[in-house]
Parts: sequence; structure tokens; C-alpha cells
Amino acid sequence: MTGARHIGTELEEIDTSMVQVEAATQRLQEAIKRVSARRDGQDTRQTQHEQVTSHLHQTIKTERAAAMGRDEQLGQ
Repeated sequence: MTGARHIGTELEEIDTSMVQVEAATQRLQEAIKRVSARRDGQDTRQTQHEQVTSHLHQTIKTERAAAMGRDEQLGQ
């Protein structure tokens, strides 16, 4: 009987450990999802920033060319 009780106690401890591992795994999976969502948001903001920067650079280049053209015409 003592051996059976010991085995029963060990099995209960294993079951408890399994429940704890499953709960920890669930928390980690949720944390991974949150980090992934945050990273996706950062990627989106980075892409938008790059698009705006590119547009601004193009606008500056165009305006500079127009200003140089006006300067040439006024100089003639």
C-alpha cells in the first residue's frame, strides 16, 4: 500500500507540474503575440516614415530645380 500511495503522490505532483507548465506556456504564447503585434505596428510606422521622407526629399528636389530655373531666367 505504501508504494501505491507514493506513486499516487508522485503522479499528483506530476499532474500539478503539467498544469503549471501549460499555464506558463499559455502566458508565453500570449506574450509572443503581443510582441509580434507591437513589432508589426512599428514596421508599419517605419514604412510610413520612409514614404513621407521619400516624398519630402522628392518635393525638395523638385522645388530646388524650379528655383534654379527661375534664378536662371532672372539672370538672363
